[in-house]
Amino acid sequence: MLDANALAALKQLKSDIRESKQLYTGVVKGSSNRFSFVIRDTDQVEFFLPPQEMDKVLPGDHIEFELAKGEKDREFAVVTKLKHSSMDLFVGRYEVKGQAHLVQPDDLMINKAFFIPPKDRKGNNQDFVACKVTRHPYPDGKAQAKILKVIGNKGSAFIEHEFVKARFGLSSEFPLAISQQTDQLDANLIARIKDQRVDETTTPFVTIDSAETRDMDDAVWAGTNDDGFELKVAIADPTPWFKEHSDIDREAFIRATSTYLPGQTITMLPTKLSHNLCSLVPGYDRLSLVATIKLDHEGHVLDYQFSSAVIHSHAKLDYQEVTDFLEQDKNLGQPENICQSLKTLAMVHRKLNQQRTQQALVMDDRPDYRFNLDENGKLLSISREDRILAQSIIEECMLLVNRLAADYLNQHSAGLFINQEGIRKEKREEFRQLLQKHCADVTEIDVDTLQGFIQIAKTLSSQHPYIREISTRLYGRSEISPNCNGHFAQGFNSYTTITSPIRKYLDLFNHRRMQEILSGQPCKAMPVEKLESLKQSLLNSRGASQQVEAWLVCSYMENFEGIEFDAEVNYINGIGLGVRLTHNGVDGFVDFRNQKIKSEFNAELMSHTVGGMEIRLGQAVRVELDGINNERKQVQFKCLDLPDA
Repeated sequence: MLDANALAALKQLKSDIRESKQLYTGVVKGSSNRFSFVIRDTDQVEFFLPPQEMDKVLPGDHIEFELAKGEKDREFAVVTKLKHSSMDLFVGRYEVKGQAHLVQPDDLMINKAFFIPPKDRKGNNQDFVACKVTRHPYPDGKAQAKILKVIGNKGSAFIEHEFVKARFGLSSEFPLAISQQTDQLDANLIARIKDQRVDETTTPFVTIDSAETRDMDDAVWAGTNDDGFELKVAIADPTPWFKEHSDIDREAFIRATSTYLPGQTITMLPTKLSHNLCSLVPGYDRLSLVATIKLDHEGHVLDYQFSSAVIHSHAKLDYQEVTDFLEQDKNLGQPENICQSLKTLAMVHRKLNQQRTQQALVMDDRPDYRFNLDENGKLLSISREDRILAQSIIEECMLLVNRLAADYLNQHSAGLFINQEGIRKEKREEFRQLLQKHCADVTEIDVDTLQGFIQIAKTLSSQHPYIREISTRLYGRSEISPNCNGHFAQGFNSYTTITSPIRKYLDLFNHRRMQEILSGQPCKAMPVEKLESLKQSLLNSRGASQQVEAWLVCSYMENFEGIEFDAEVNYINGIGLGVRLTHNGVDGFVDFRNQKIKSEFNAELMSHTVGGMEIRLGQAVRVELDGINNERKQVQFKCLDLPDA
């Protein structure tokens, strides 16, 4: 047996050997294969992780590693230490294979099943379950987990919704403490603070939404005067109902937004607030932030102001009835002052849209698609809903208010903004080369400036529409930031959102800053780490909606094997085409490899040539259902228009 001195010497030897090695740290990338890569912290260089090393780690792990050489002197990473793992909870499907009880995480980037020990098992084979990691696979590759909850099985009602909500940590229920606090709120608050606000209760505001909308956060009114028009937009004001950093506010921040799943809504605020006390329901006084905007006869903004107010919505109208009234003169059953306001709103809409078309960038209208579910949450049909006049009126009013709010906040160095950089920085040289080759008439215009970007986009739209189509695929994502850098894709110098504060935390945050400005108080900023958390929560909400929709669509489309459809090409890569069915908006993919089609792919023009036939973005094609990839939640089609099809 070694004495203390010998043990100390051995420990020192091991330390010396370790220090003599060149060690690095990095983050493990996810992969659908057994191998993957680790991204080195210092320079973002990727190093190969072979299967035997990938077995020891999970995507997102922060590891220490050294480099070794294998066949043909190819360098690869060897894991020497696990520094941190962020994976704690996951969802998946319970599989019993003989004596082995396993759960494979429902994540294409995790190619590893977790063993479930006997004491940690719940449910039955093929159940959908929520799990907790109890043993990380480092260092021996043996990962274990505990089943926390059985979510349901394939036949369970709304299983798609419940599984995805569990994956993203979303819940329709609020914590008990928040429910108790909300129960104590009542409309007496409005009466108590009414005298501190501008009285707009006699202004005949109306809400215009979908017929089933309950969280009504905006109301509108418009009139004429000698200078042109006066437009008033009232936005629901939740800020007096609960303080910033209160329990209700913290829960709203965690949720970040109301999440709209097919047939289900996960509200950001408790429904007593979002559907009642804050919602601009007709016939009741409600707290609001009112934008009063003066426009000339051509729709130019002459002046605007924001005020804390109390309003009284005079009617709840839906898009279709307002459109029918304006376009077909159908009886609306409302008093003359409301009817006249709607007619004026239609005029204001035309003027604002003309100004935006001339000075900024107007995106093409795209249809919406409504999912019709049965009582068990299964998809029965998809209805296409083209945009109508009343929707465009409200959209134009909200865009204007949001732009003015961004201007107002920027003047006071407060709030958060939504920026869009135009063409992604890493794609700008590629874009310039594209213009040089195909649109020489705009190559001298600076795409890095807002006005230059607008000029290029307008020229492409009118003279080179296909290059314009390609350019939109090179756009960067919009980003929330405390800095106002402009929204290039919309052609705005500044942009943010304030018009949905009972549904979006960004809008609620900006409301609080505007109230601080109006009352002469210093404006609070959002810490960087909190802003990053907000962004991630918004991504989670969007991801949850997309995943539920994709799952429902895959199950629904299984009924149409071999059926032909009209579609439009909306995406192209080296192996095939992304297509969207024109009648119901279902997205799918035409994989040329499945049809054994040989094509010439032009990455620059995003096109394929098959047997002399060129296929481009936006092209109409005829497709046939060719199967469902349930693992990837992808609908697969084959294209019937190709020469070799």
